[in-house]
Amino acid sequence: IVQQRTQELSKAQDEVLLLNQKLKEENAHLGAEVDSLIALRRRMMPEIDTKQKMAGYQVGFYYLPSQSVSGDFWQVAASNANEAELAIGQVSGYGLETATTTMQVQSLFSTHKGENRLAQVNDFLHQLGESVNLKLFCKAFNLHLSPEQLTLTGHLEDPVVFGNNKDAEFVLINEKNLPLGLQAELNPESVSVELEAGQSLLLYSPGLVKALVKLNQENNRSSSSVQLTATQIIQASGLLNQSPEQLVEKLQAQPWFAEFADDVCFITITKENNDG
Repeated sequence: IVQQRTQELSKAQDEVLLLNQKLKEENAHLGAEVDSLIALRRRMMPEIDTKQKMAGYQVGFYYLPSQSVSGDFWQVAASNANEAELAIGQVSGYGLETATTTMQVQSLFSTHKGENRLAQVNDFLHQLGESVNLKLFCKAFNLHLSPEQLTLTGHLEDPVVFGNNKDAEFVLINEKNLPLGLQAELNPESVSVELEAGQSLLLYSPGLVKALVKLNQENNRSSSSVQLTATQIIQASGLLNQSPEQLVEKLQAQPWFAEFADDVCFITITKENNDG
């Protein structure tokens, strides 16, 4: 009986070892798929970790992907000395469907101009939901830059104006501006922002605020609320006294960031002095 029991236990242990090996191989396969998706997403945003001069502004692009494969993106459509146009947004959901839909959305933003870009993406997502029952939506801003002003159209997190020793302030977006794909008709309102020389505008996806809240929690400086004021966002990010690159490095260095569920995506736009 003892010998039989020993053989049964040995067999069970072998089965467990085999199962663990299979799980390890499957996890490695899934990890490779995630890495491939993230690499593809990064190739769609070649401006990552760069600063570019656009229409009298210095524009910085920063992106940290999550292992959940979220749908944060930007798309630069056109740029010259007098004007520039770009979009920043987030497609809902996680995984392969979100990643592929995000790349399709980026393609639409790159091939259309003006506020028509929003309408084209809205039609695409709405028809996608009607035809294949894939209900994804997209929060996004279309941004037009000219030396005189910035014009924002659409719906994303309220941008923050900061710098020049002035209190940080939200640029309040009309609450009636809905995410793309929710309705067949789209009638978003625009808002204009005039920056002083040296002043900056921060555009960002929800993941940035969630990451900043997490940072504050780790430092025992905040409650569990994900609502931050404009001043708190700038203070937590350190963007007044450190570079965006340093913020990116700080987030990457956090032990929890490897398991963070959201992309961190943000753009800084700084008005340059008239002489340079």
